[in-house]
Amino acid sequence: MTIGVNQAVSPIRFCFLIEPDNESKFERAVKIAFSYWGGIFSPILPLHSDLPEAFVREYAIEYDASNYYINTIDNFDPDIILYDSSLDENYIKTLIGDRTLLTIEEFLSCTEKGEIRYGISILELISHTIETEFKFVRNDNLKLSLPNTESSGLFLKSFIGCFVDSFQKELSNQLKPYAYFEQPEITFENIAEHFPNENISTLDINVEAIKSLSERRWYKGEGIYFLNETRLNDIINYWNLRALGWSIIPIPLSQISNEYFNGFIKRFCKFQEDKSQSFSIVNFQVSTSATPEQRQEIEQKLQDIKNEIGGNLNFAFQGWFPRFWSEDRSVLEADKVLCAQTQINSTYSQVEVKENYVKFKTDDIPFKLKYNYNLAASHKVNLTFNYFDEYLNDAGLIYGIETIDWIRLTHSFGRDKWRLSKGGLSHYVRREDDEVYFFIPKAKDFFKVFFAKSGNKLNQTSNGRLAKEVLKNIGGIRGSYFLQNKSSLKILELIEDGKTVYHQQLVGEIKKSLKINDNEQVNSYIKKIIENKIIEFGSILQCEVCHQHAFYLPTDLMETMTCAICRNNFGLPTHHPQDIKWAYRGIGPFSKNNKVGGVITVFLTLKLFNEEFAETTGNMSALIGFELIKNKATKEVDLALILQEGNKNSIPPDLIFCECKTYKHFTSDDADRMIELGTEFPNSILTFATLNEELTDEEKVEISKVVNHFRTGVGHRPTNPILILTAKELLPNEFGDHFSEYKNEAKSYHRYNDWIGNLCEFSVKKHLEIKTWGEIQGELWQEEMKKRNEALQENPKTE
Repeated sequence: MTIGVNQAVSPIRFCFLIEPDNESKFERAVKIAFSYWGGIFSPILPLHSDLPEAFVREYAIEYDASNYYINTIDNFDPDIILYDSSLDENYIKTLIGDRTLLTIEEFLSCTEKGEIRYGISILELISHTIETEFKFVRNDNLKLSLPNTESSGLFLKSFIGCFVDSFQKELSNQLKPYAYFEQPEITFENIAEHFPNENISTLDINVEAIKSLSERRWYKGEGIYFLNETRLNDIINYWNLRALGWSIIPIPLSQISNEYFNGFIKRFCKFQEDKSQSFSIVNFQVSTSATPEQRQEIEQKLQDIKNEIGGNLNFAFQGWFPRFWSEDRSVLEADKVLCAQTQINSTYSQVEVKENYVKFKTDDIPFKLKYNYNLAASHKVNLTFNYFDEYLNDAGLIYGIETIDWIRLTHSFGRDKWRLSKGGLSHYVRREDDEVYFFIPKAKDFFKVFFAKSGNKLNQTSNGRLAKEVLKNIGGIRGSYFLQNKSSLKILELIEDGKTVYHQQLVGEIKKSLKINDNEQVNSYIKKIIENKIIEFGSILQCEVCHQHAFYLPTDLMETMTCAICRNNFGLPTHHPQDIKWAYRGIGPFSKNNKVGGVITVFLTLKLFNEEFAETTGNMSALIGFELIKNKATKEVDLALILQEGNKNSIPPDLIFCECKTYKHFTSDDADRMIELGTEFPNSILTFATLNEELTDEEKVEISKVVNHFRTGVGHRPTNPILILTAKELLPNEFGDHFSEYKNEAKSYHRYNDWIGNLCEFSVKKHLEIKTWGEIQGELWQEEMKKRNEALQENPKTE
């Protein structure tokens, strides 16, 4: 067995929690961030126990302090939390999950002494730069330019960079004699003399080899921010937008006409104009402290630049600050503040697995590190795995549990080596020869832990255990392919209810239903369903005493037979072999009259999810037939999945509950159970799957009840989307063409953005004749706009 391993090498990301309204504490955090590789992607957050009213009003925050910080930290997804020792440690622990927590004072002390515990010191990167760029005498004027901003203002320190005091002193002492090194003092008055240039700067070294990757190109934030350089909140805003991965152009309000910053705006606008094929819009924000005169100066400056550059350049004022603290992913996407991933490379490899044990070496970073016995982690490797267990014994996707749970499930010792968060799985690397090793967790064990987080106890039902055995017999999920058309199900009807079928009768039905005349193909099909333990071979004999016919296995055939009905003995008709009729019968559950307890629909639903959404790469974990027990109440589940849509690893996986029927109908009890599950697990997808072609009127009423119950929320999905699957999706006419019914409705952007979410709405509209969530949201927005326009028209009359 092999699994696919995706590795993305990334720097350690910090998050600084500092005293509010304290410039010296902010400056200290900035110095530390610039002193570590990738540190500029570390947010700096003033910590309030209660958000000040003015702060809430300025940024239109709709959360209390705790949720504001929890959401913000989850969005940035830092590895290490550094906090001012004067802050309440117990309060901070309620905000950060299982992340490592250290005081800034302790961390700074270790940094100053060179006892680096987490991350890669900027001194090591500078040594690497000198080794690669300045080892030999250059024939150009390239310099290592690390400005001295000690006397510069707080904004310039945040913009250009600065180091902790000991680093600054060490660099000056060691590099001052070398001609390639310069350390200019930067002020607003002379910044145009030094920037832009081709030299290697503090910022260049900090982001050495790092790529800041938004999930999608249009999610990347960019724009101009006219800030008050004397206002701490504005500087923090700029810092955190850059930490999110924004291409943000900071322009101090007092420096709009400054030669450097004026040129900065022009270069940015020209770049936007050049990359646009038709129409380019440059967004800009303005500090809330800007005076009317400053706003007028901004408008005039942008108009002058528009006239100078020409083309199709336009400016758009953004009147709200991007809401990076939102819990709603759709808001983060709309405001383009879904935090970008920082990495230097991404690789894929196949790894051999022996007895579920996985072991491989982590990818290297592109620079050498000095040995450091104090080091706990120099960097991290973000990991995703692709493996698919046909029989659903193993968990192919892990999500929604804590780091300690991952360690216990996988027996991967070393708590400080792992972190599992909403952003995915990270392994912390101490030195170049680091290795990853763990055992692939079992699906049942994973789901037990997953549901235990919500206080549920999981018990597998007898139907669930039966389904696992049937799945094993038929060769796993891919082995269920022969069930995915109506013709195959027609063949299985021959053996239902304990019936036997003669060989010639079975051959005839196969030829008729599958439309094949080749005897070899027919024999191959029969061989397949015998091997999969769906049918067994034997003979039908008539007892000479009671004259009843009965089925006998080949091992039962003896010269003297015992009647299976009357238990008398009779002789095997060896003198007249024509009386021995070769036949077949269903084995175990396949001999029943209820389509194997309904598991055929479960298998077909699983196969659909695997093919259509997980893209057969194993981006899902599934469990069949279990019950959840909480507060003495029991909820039975036919099928549950944790599913990651293919090529969307940065989007959180979906939890999916499925109610599966063969030809029976959905009832009020089924609908109520799904409402219970959706209420307890918001954002989960509730699926109704049936082998019937259409829903009955009664079923439509019950499922509509579920749909309308969850038509709440403000995101691009309702609180709980509903997916309806019928025989048209589960038994498609063409292989893999599960959703041909929606070809007219589905556009390319539906598949690219949120395919499963959009299919939920298509299915609801088709089967229940209910408007999609998008249509409802659109109507609500139009109604809101109508009310606003009416209010604007009434105001003059009121006056």
